[in-house]
Amino acid sequence: MISVEEAKKIGVDACIDRMGRDLCREYADNATSAYGLRDNYLDCFVGVNDEHDVHIDLNSVTELVLTHEKDWKYSAECSVDMDDGRVIFN
Repeated sequence: MISVEEAKKIGVDACIDRMGRDLCREYADNATSAYGLRDNYLDCFVGVNDEHDVHIDLNSVTELVLTHEKDWKYSAECSVDMDDGRVIFN
């Protein structure tokens, strides 16, 4: 059995490798990763847009949107088996 931290590293690294480490590194300022435990698997996600993040002037924001979902131009998802660390791409 592996820990959640070990599984997260395995899963996020696998997703980054699948998309290309150079792409992920270059646009790290406009990328995200997430993970969640499901049964005996850790589901991992990495999303990247190939543009550098534009900083928003918070003084110019006139409305708060809580349900906005960001679309990721490039993304990868996988599940890591918590027993043996095996990666399964979704």
